[in-house]
Amino acid sequence: MLDENSGGKAVNGKRFQFTMKISIALCTYNGERYLREQLESIASQTRKPDEIIVCDDCSQDATVEIVRDFARNAAFAVRLYVNEENLRSTKNFERAISLCTGDVIFLSDQDDVWHESKLEKFAAEFEQDENVNLVFCDAELVDENLKPLGKTSWKALQFDAKQQTAVNEGRGAMILLNRNVVSGCMTAFRARYKNLILPIPDDLDYVIHDFWIVLLMLTVGETRLIAETLVKYRQHASQQIGLSADADE
Repeated sequence: MLDENSGGKAVNGKRFQFTMKISIALCTYNGERYLREQLESIASQTRKPDEIIVCDDCSQDATVEIVRDFARNAAFAVRLYVNEENLRSTKNFERAISLCTGDVIFLSDQDDVWHESKLEKFAAEFEQDENVNLVFCDAELVDENLKPLGKTSWKALQFDAKQQTAVNEGRGAMILLNRNVVSGCMTAFRARYKNLILPIPDDLDYVIHDFWIVLLMLTVGETRLIAETLVKYRQHASQQIGLSADADE
């Protein structure tokens, strides 16, 4: 733990703590170009997280200093862990998830931007139904400068209204298994299933950490989707995985 700054949400001058604790697992690697915008979008949430766990994968730029600077003024705990060796994406997310102490874990990339109501709307789904173990939303595809590309993630993947209804009614398992419409930055899950999810295999073709989590969470409870674009999903040349705006053409 290199940096920590904890706090709660003040309402009408009084300290108010939510009963459900929210963790964000954020993985970084040479992310200085975009990281500040993502951290600022988290700080601007209408419902603040209780902690951000940042696992840095041996960055060689100013990423670590950006996180440390953010932590000094954050209204919640920011815990930074710098890996001794490069773990790569899957194992870095595995480490970040394992270090989270909240009841619900959100996955965060370093280069996206979250809508200010994302945490609040996700939390409402979990708090309204104890059987809901996985929640995900849609995302707006944007370029490296956050300019809209005219399409959402679900539209690019042809995840239509009929399929969305099937998921919310508990009939969507085969839809979600056939193709990955649930990217990590659009996802949150209950932390009580960490032992089921971890370790995450890194030797399976076409299976990365977010799809692995979806596969397992489908076996233990209900899934809810929020049919709103609550993430600006940045598409750029240096990202590991992205979606082309013409993916469905």
